Amino acid sequence: MDNEEIKPLLVKYITGEATQEDIAEVKEWISAHPVNEQYFAQLYETWHNMLYLQPQVNKDNARFYSP
Repeated sequence: MDNEEIKPLLVKYITGEATQEDIAEVKEWISAHPVNEQYFAQLYETWHNMLYLQPQVNKDNARFYSP
């Protein structure tokens, strides 16, 4: 699965909207290759940086990532 295909699932995961099935798929994809983990970390960081610029974004459901 390439980055464009996985991106909607990653966003759902980061925002806390992912199903258990989505979560399992994201975790499997992240652990499949270091490049995937790096891509996820960049997307995660970008999303969290956006929270500072747009505080009205609901961050209550956000997942916290630690590599």
